[in-house]
Amino acid sequence: MRHNNHSSSARMLVLGGLCAGALAANTASAALPFMEHEERGTVESIDPQANKITVVDAHKGYTKTYSWNQDTKFREHTKTLSKSKVIDAADVKPGEEVKVYSKSKTDPTLAHKVIVTKAAHAAETQPAPAQS
Repeated sequence: MRHNNHSSSARMLVLGGLCAGALAANTASAALPFMEHEERGTVESIDPQANKITVVDAHKGYTKTYSWNQDTKFREHTKTLSKSKVIDAADVKPGEEVKVYSKSKTDPTLAHKVIVTKAAHAAETQPAPAQS
């Protein structure tokens, strides 16, 4: 009979260790923020009144529609400059290259940042005509 009590104690110890490990794993994963997701593509359409932007994926060709809220940042980045500037959603046009960043665990289609990438304007990259 004594053997049974020892065996039962060992099982309780193992079970307690498993529960503690599971609790620690759940606590650690709850503390980690949701990973940021980046989507690169071309703007197919944008509706500033409905806060919706549809992007065609640059690599796979599928479309995905994102929404935005008052916390979403819109920026424009020129390929030749290192700094970006703040823009409004209404400044984004179909056909432009964008990167859309989302990180909401509850709504992965909620954009928290949209960056429009533009080529340098011809006037910025070419020298001024010579004066005669």
